Amino acid sequence: MMGHTVFTENTQMRGKQFKALKHCPLCKDNPKTILAFGASLTEGLFNFGKSYHPYTIRLSEKLKTSYGLFSITNLGKAGEKTSDMIQRFDEATQNNYFDYIIILAGTNDLGERNVEKTLRNLKTMHELARSRGALSFVCTLPELAYEKKEPWLKAIREEVNSNLRTYAKEANLPIVDVARDLPHLSLAKPDRLKIWFDEIHFTPLGYDMLGDLIFSSFEDHFKKKTCEVS
Repeated sequence: MMGHTVFTENTQMRGKQFKALKHCPLCKDNPKTILAFGASLTEGLFNFGKSYHPYTIRLSEKLKTSYGLFSITNLGKAGEKTSDMIQRFDEATQNNYFDYIIILAGTNDLGERNVEKTLRNLKTMHELARSRGALSFVCTLPELAYEKKEPWLKAIREEVNSNLRTYAKEANLPIVDVARDLPHLSLAKPDRLKIWFDEIHFTPLGYDMLGDLIFSSFEDHFKKKTCEVS
C-alpha cells in the first residue's frame, strides 16, 4: 500500500566500517537512510483501513528541510504482533543498510498479557539493528481508548513502556515517548477527535504530530553528536 523510497548503498559495508560516516546530519552530501518499522501505526492506517497517512510523510518533510538528504523506507504492516515481525525485520535489515531504524511495535501484543515476550521480541529487533550498524529509536506504546473499560490493558501497556524506557536508557538508545507526548483518554473530546480517528489509530493530523515528535527525537540526538567523518 505504501510507496516506499529506498536509497541504495553498498550493503557489504556494515557495522564498524560505517562508524566514520554516521551521526553527521549536517553533511548534506552524505545521504542518510531510515527504516520505519512496525504495524498499523507505522503504516499510517485510519478510516477503517480505507486510507493511509503514515508519520513518515511529515518526518521526511522536516528532515529534508532541516538537514537535507534523507531517504525513508516505511515497512509498517497492519495487524502484526512482535512475534510476527522478527523474521520480516531480519530480512529487511539483512538485505539493506539503514543508518537509523524507528521501531514502533507491540500494541497488537497487549491482548496476550505477556509483557516478557513482547519485550524480548522488541529487544531482539533493537539488537539486530545494532549488530547491523544502525541506531534504533525506541518508541513507547500510546494509550488505547479500550483502557477506560479494561484497566488491565492499561497496566500491561504501562509495564511494557516502563521497561522500554529503562532499556533505552541502559542501551543508550534514543527514545520517542509516544505515550507521554500524544495522550488519548486525558484529552477533551474536541481535542481527542482531532488527533485520534478511533480507539487505536490516529487521524492524519495525529500522524503528522507523531512525525513531529519523532523528528524532535532525531534533533535531540543530532545535537549530542558532532560530525565524525574522517
